[in-house]
Amino acid sequence: MPATVRIPAKRNKYGSKITEYNGRKYHSAAEAKQAAELDLLLRCRQIVSWDAQVPMPIRINGIYICTLILDFGVHESRGKFYYIETKGFKTAIYRLKLKLLKACYPYIDLRIVRA
Repeated sequence: MPATVRIPAKRNKYGSKITEYNGRKYHSAAEAKQAAELDLLLRCRQIVSWDAQVPMPIRINGIYICTLILDFGVHESRGKFYYIETKGFKTAIYRLKLKLLKACYPYIDLRIVRA
């Protein structure tokens, strides 16, 4: 009888665990907690709606560079729109993409939430 080998699930190198909230999987417990807070704001009618995993393409001089996926896009009840990025550890790649995002979208309302 052949031996059964169990391959352990690959861990995230920064220790975050995929967390499920309200039937949706988030990349970390901090993101899931932020989604719960947004749902609370939605029930209190302080925001109109929110979207998860909002893609922001980065183009410079018409050349596609990369896409930065922001954690949440939020529509406020006053008609404004802002983005939320939940961050625990800022890598060098993340800092570079954030600079590119600000260069391509200078008027973006981005709120970074520390995990």
